[in-house]
Amino acid sequence: MGIEPGNDGNYGITANTREQVRQAIMDERNVELCFEGHRFNDLRRWRLFQLLHGKIKPA
Repeated sequence: MGIEPGNDGNYGITANTREQVRQAIMDERNVELCFEGHRFNDLRRWRLFQLLHGKIKPA
C-alpha cells in the first residue's frame, strides 16, 4: 500500500540538481496549497511575490 518507489527507487522524481529538487517541491506545494487558501502565505514565506505599484504580483 502507498506509493511505489518504481524501478529506479526515486518515486517518480526526475530532479538531479538542488535547483531541480527545489522546483519540484515548489510545484508540489502549488498543487497541494492552491485550493486550501494557503498558497498566498506560502509564496510570501518563500519571497516569491513582488510589490509593484501597490499591487501584489507573482514574481
